[in-house]
Amino acid sequence: MAKINIEYNGKKYAYDSGIRLIDIAQDFKGDFKYPILVARVNNDLMELNNKIEKDSIVEFYDCSGRIGNRVYQKGLIYLLVYAIKECFGEDKDIEISHAIDKGLYVETNFDVDEEGLKKITDKMNEVVKANLPIDKIVVKRKEAIEYYKSKGNEVKADSLLYNTNTYINIYKLGGLNEYFYSKMPINTSVFTKFRLQLMRDRVFILQTPVSYLDGKVPEYVHHEKMFEAFDDLKEWGNMLNIRYVADVNKLIMDDKIQDVIRMNELTYDSKLLGLAKKINREKDKIKMILIAGPSSSGKTTSARKLSLYLKTFGVNPVVISLDDYFVEREETPKKENGKYDFEALRAVDLELFNKQMNQLLAGEEVTVPTFNFVTGTKSFEKNLKLHENDVMIIEGLHCLNEELTKSIPRNKKFKIYVCPLTNLNIDKYNRLSSSDNRFLRRMVRDHRTRGYSVDQVFDMWGEVRAGEEEYVFPYQDEADYVLNTAMLYEMGVLKMFAESLLYTVSPDSKHYDDAKRLMNLLKIFLVIPDRYVPDDAILKEFIGGGFFHN
Repeated sequence: MAKINIEYNGKKYAYDSGIRLIDIAQDFKGDFKYPILVARVNNDLMELNNKIEKDSIVEFYDCSGRIGNRVYQKGLIYLLVYAIKECFGEDKDIEISHAIDKGLYVETNFDVDEEGLKKITDKMNEVVKANLPIDKIVVKRKEAIEYYKSKGNEVKADSLLYNTNTYINIYKLGGLNEYFYSKMPINTSVFTKFRLQLMRDRVFILQTPVSYLDGKVPEYVHHEKMFEAFDDLKEWGNMLNIRYVADVNKLIMDDKIQDVIRMNELTYDSKLLGLAKKINREKDKIKMILIAGPSSSGKTTSARKLSLYLKTFGVNPVVISLDDYFVEREETPKKENGKYDFEALRAVDLELFNKQMNQLLAGEEVTVPTFNFVTGTKSFEKNLKLHENDVMIIEGLHCLNEELTKSIPRNKKFKIYVCPLTNLNIDKYNRLSSSDNRFLRRMVRDHRTRGYSVDQVFDMWGEVRAGEEEYVFPYQDEADYVLNTAMLYEMGVLKMFAESLLYTVSPDSKHYDDAKRLMNLLKIFLVIPDRYVPDDAILKEFIGGGFFHN
């Protein structure tokens, strides 16, 4: 038997040619806290039943890392669907609507209660112990479409119509055949960590391991305002009969997408107008509007448009940048790796900020700082004073955290959480990730405005996401209002700009698999010309050429 060299963690090991990855993984499972799920071989992500027949560099992943976590979550959805059909019948089904508080929002087409959830959980655990295989079958796309049509699954069939691949991978678990936009574990034994949490009739949360919590399943924390924001968008989409990517694609083909774009933008604007009306009604009390949200959520456009709406009511917004209140560079806290932690709350001069905000609220004139990011110092040259109909608008990472403005009475503040809460699915089991949506927005913008390569944006994205998890998401319940900035049409527009950028990622790059995954995602969207996007649209913040942005 011919021998091959497998390099793992910088060391080489000899194996027989044709050995499966699962067999190699057995030798290194002690290096992992959880079961190994997938492997990267010579920079290509592979499932563990693949055979290796030449010298290769191999990396393994479990659910505690971002790559393995995504595979685990998709596989767990498959296990959930299988268990439900085993328990209640072939006609019983679910839809994964969106992510919410470190879990997935699941809707059923049948009544479910605590007893029903326990039955599902028990069946899932039974299948885990049975170690059933998850087999991959390569089929022609046309055959898959015909199969799903024969099963009455028009949603899945329609989604595959826009997949340009000749062949696709179908996964088989027992008698269930499903298509997922992901790699899969090769058996069910790995799914030992999950929790089902009942929310209301026909709705529960599937909680999965979280990569930034070292693969632990956290306790569920309910965020009612987030639920309401998702429900609003879903209700609007249902009203227009737009629930899936294929629905948007059909509107493009029928030359009706421009009407949807206008309606989507009008709906978003009406929410901002409603906010402006509310603030105007309470202008004697509300003097500080604080806007926060994760990266690329559209905070800047939202703040500027809200300012214009307020002006129509005679309320004059005074915009103050939290970034101008950074501490001096030498006082900036550092991370464990020695890099400056600009996202930490302690990177803000809280004493100066609170002092000046209180002075402004008291009617005093103050000299506010301007921060020079090159020198890392503040200069004081701009004088500011609030007048009777003035209101402060402050946008920044920590604006929902009460610690930022602890010296200012809560009733004087109105907090807005801005986030694109994507509620458009590929099909019932494959959702569009809000994080992917935001990444594509940021990638397009940073390349256009800063000349960043896609690899550079990927390099920064991990730290950006970590900062959001620590400094933004835990404070979302502090918001008085959740503003959803997701647009049903935006992926078709972003495709024009993002697809060519993703192709620049080299096969040798550590980000190649992520780039390839996003390229495959964009393939299912038909292009929407950017000329259809209004000049004041939030998407212009990222693609450029808008009223508020160059």
